[in-house]
Amino acid sequence: MSVLPDVLKLKPLPSVSSMSIHTDILDPATISKTHARFVFERRGILDVNSCVQVAAVSEAAPATSAAGAYFPMKTGVHALVKSALLRCGSVVLAQTDEYARYFTMRNQFKTQEERIGRDFNSQLIVDGCQPDNQGTGKYQPTGCEWTIGAPQTGNTLDFQRITADETTTPTGTIKLSQLFPTLMKNLQLPLYLMNERVVLELTFNEQPNTGADSQGTIGLFPAGHGGSYAISVATTQVKFLADYLTYDGDDGRMEEVAKLVMSPQGLTIPYDDVAVTTTTVPASTVNPQRITREVGMVGKQVKNITWCDQKQQGGKLVKSAQLGDYVSRASWMPSSYNLRVNDMRVFNRDIERESRQQDELAAVMGVPINVANSEYSWDTSVSKGVAGDGSSAAGAYVNPRWSGNTVNGFPSSTSIAVGEGAEGRFVREGMSHYNGVSLITDPNLQTGTLVGQKPIQIERNIARIANANGGNDVEAFNTIFWTQYGRVMNIHNGVVSVAG
Repeated sequence: MSVLPDVLKLKPLPSVSSMSIHTDILDPATISKTHARFVFERRGILDVNSCVQVAAVSEAAPATSAAGAYFPMKTGVHALVKSALLRCGSVVLAQTDEYARYFTMRNQFKTQEERIGRDFNSQLIVDGCQPDNQGTGKYQPTGCEWTIGAPQTGNTLDFQRITADETTTPTGTIKLSQLFPTLMKNLQLPLYLMNERVVLELTFNEQPNTGADSQGTIGLFPAGHGGSYAISVATTQVKFLADYLTYDGDDGRMEEVAKLVMSPQGLTIPYDDVAVTTTTVPASTVNPQRITREVGMVGKQVKNITWCDQKQQGGKLVKSAQLGDYVSRASWMPSSYNLRVNDMRVFNRDIERESRQQDELAAVMGVPINVANSEYSWDTSVSKGVAGDGSSAAGAYVNPRWSGNTVNGFPSSTSIAVGEGAEGRFVREGMSHYNGVSLITDPNLQTGTLVGQKPIQIERNIARIANANGGNDVEAFNTIFWTQYGRVMNIHNGVVSVAG
């Protein structure tokens, strides 16, 4: 296997080199409300920080900017993208399905400083928390415009409000490394050595006007909104800002890559891709509910599995008035999980404690999840007592951690969110409960686990408790699994092939 040349790695070069950057602003080769396609030049090395510019437009023209729609606060403009695909000719290099949810999960591992500072302006993300202005010791979101007095009201800033005019609606950017985080983690593509052009295809989310329940996929409206809830991509604003890198001088770095491509074995590039599996867990009153789900991956070298749960209420997905569709709902009482790989359980004991679940998730991402504890679990908010022991009933909501200050007209802890009934009353607490398990066998080489003839199984014990506090955990929910696995790209005489 050939060694990846330094110019294709995402790290500083061992020595100083002269580099030129050619930037193109690409219009889509094709564009519609549901799909866009970009075709890159066969020139230089495609920088992973190249980005697509996107914007949304509302069908309803608000009377004031404060009445305008806003993006899901943790997701921003990424809510526009349903899936992304990168291919060279007919060869698919990488594909990210359920992109907006996957991005939202991964973004929770950045520091709040990053999310509040850079992402706030460039990606229209409002993701952070701070002590509330009334001194109650509870949380409120950052990045809002707050009134003075009690109760206080917060609103999304005007410059982040979605308008009905494509020329005035705010734009944001999504990096290529965000669309394909596993492919672009350590790699930049040598476009100049590929015979066929590389193509980026984006599938956009849709949000038609079917009433209040339709919002949350792309954008949300303030409480009391009475107009259309339809939001779509602003097609005239969709552009791609492509940076093509070329290394000049006599150091021979570009020639080194070309020689590998023309060699008998070609240039071999190991990388990772992500497979998506979606399943539904049926409603149940059996506590705990034991379920097993398969994610396949036979013959693949799997590095990790992450997942999110989106609960249902009355047959509808539970959304948040601040976060929209992009939540992963914790159980009121802890649920547990284990994995079976190659017909062997990964853990001797099921993983139940939420703190241990956070540790396993951190092993996947390399850093701990950076959200308030009350966003990850109900551990500090819900009674663990049982009937008859003198304490509150099991599952009782006794210690809210988020302020009742309103954001865009919705209280952060006690309102009904987006027409989803009682379950939707909590718009931040327990809404960022993601799980993940690392299957790396060699941390130095980042070698995954080779799956044999039996598919990977996820074994779960789901806590099922019905109560009067909006925490009805007996209904069905959807689970999305993202499985990261190893692949190999080979470029030989300009021909690109992919295995794995």
